[in-house]
This record gives sequence, C-alpha cells and structure tokens, in this order.
Amino acid sequence: MTLAHSLSYGAAKLRRHRCQDSEPAREAELLLSLASGLPREMFFAHPERKLPAAARKKFADLIRRRSRHEPLAHLTGSAWFYGREFAVSPATLIPRPATEAIVETAIAEARRIGADIVIDVGTGSGCIAVSLAAALPKIRVVATDISSAALRQARKNAARHGVAGRIDFKKSDLLGSPAASLKKSRAVIVANLPYVPTALMRRLAPDIRRFEPRTALDGGKDGLDFYRKLIVQAAGLRGALICEILPNQYRSLAAFAKKNIPGCETGKVLNLAGVTVGIVLRR
Repeated sequence: MTLAHSLSYGAAKLRRHRCQDSEPAREAELLLSLASGLPREMFFAHPERKLPAAARKKFADLIRRRSRHEPLAHLTGSAWFYGREFAVSPATLIPRPATEAIVETAIAEARRIGADIVIDVGTGSGCIAVSLAAALPKIRVVATDISSAALRQARKNAARHGVAGRIDFKKSDLLGSPAASLKKSRAVIVANLPYVPTALMRRLAPDIRRFEPRTALDGGKDGLDFYRKLIVQAAGLRGALICEILPNQYRSLAAFAKKNIPGCETGKVLNLAGVTVGIVLRR
C-alpha cells in the first residue's frame, strides 16, 4: 500500500464513523506520520512511496481505534493549548480551545490587580497553570488537584515547558490550604472544574463520554456542585475568581456568588463567537 492509498483509506474510514470534532484528512495524516515516523510533507512529495508492513499494521490499528471514537489526543499522546503542546493521558481532561479564553481573562485580571498569587484549582494536565506561569513570570503560581495521577501529568508538562520551578503543586480538595492566605494576598483563582449536569452526561459525544474521566466532567444535578463549594472556600477573596461554565449556568452561579462573597461583582467570559464560556467574580 502506498502513502497515498493509506491516506485515502484512513480518511474514508474516519469519515464514515463521524468522530467528535474530526477532520478525517488531517487526522489520517497525523496518524500515518505517527505510524510511519515520516513527516507529513513526505506524503505529498512522494505519494507513491510504499508503506512498510510494520507501519501499515500500526496505522491500521490507529485508524481502527480512532474510528471507535478514542480521542486523537490519546492516540498521539499530546494536545495543543495556548500555543504549547501538552502531554495528555486518560487520567485528565484533554485541553480544549474554549479554555484559552479563561486563561486570557486570568492573565488580564492578574495584571490589572497586581496579583501576588495565581491559583489553578483542579489543574488536571496542568495546561492552565503552565500557561499562566509562562505569561506571568513574576507571580507565584499554585496548582491543586485531588488526583495524584493528574498532578504527575501536570508536573511533567511543567518540566516540559521549563516552568516546573515556578509552580507549587498541591494535592488538595479544590482550593485546600491556599484558602487561608486569601485575605492577605491579591489573588486570581482559576478553575475548570466538572460542570456538566449529570443528566447530560449520557448525551456527550462518545469520544468524551467513553474515554475522558467522568470525575472531571460530572458536576452534579445542575453542574455547579464543585463551583458552589469552591466559592464558599474563596469567601475571603481579594482579587478575582474565574470559572469555566456552560452559558445557561451564569445567572445561577452569579447569584450564589453574590450571597457568599459579599461585595463581589460578576462578569462574563466570552469566546471569539461571543458565547459565554466562563464567569468572573471580582472583589
């Protein structure tokens, strides 16, 4: 089988199975590159080149797994986020473009208030903490997670991008011990916690529902269980709290925040399409 035939076969199979956010031709190229060890440019410069048997077998296996909705990031072992490539695993959520708006807002808030500390709650892969540490080199960054596997992944990513020495990783339930210092610091807290309502879990794409950790997705009946707990922990906030949410969760969470963080103001985080992807609480 030639490189051209391999690409045609792979793209056609992926197209039939309609994987989440799939771009069949591009994904076939990525998987063929992974299987063969060849750069993607080679596929177009020498489409007639024969694919060795071992590479052909590996490519067929990767296409089979992807056609069964295994995420592309799990197959390649990495995902791009905010201009950097992060190692990923089934232990954490795959970084997504929607979260980049949360990072941009956090950077802006940290600069606006002259933050002493930035805290990434539920760090997962560490993509938020690493991005913040790189963008805010003079500010202390703390990253928390209740999962030891997630913290190991986050530490690897911090080392990969040269910021391991600037991030303090802590195993804790949400905010944990850093909450005690909030009244003494100008802090920006960032959180991408589970926010999918339980009843909607079964409606998620199979790529997400079957392969990403439910504990990082299911936010309880209305999706806001973890955020309510975090807001209570952050009652002493002097600065900003930024949370990724669904558009229809903004009003309810804003009302809860105003009751539990006296004097706080609320605002929306919008993506490039003008859709609400987060909430900002300021005090």
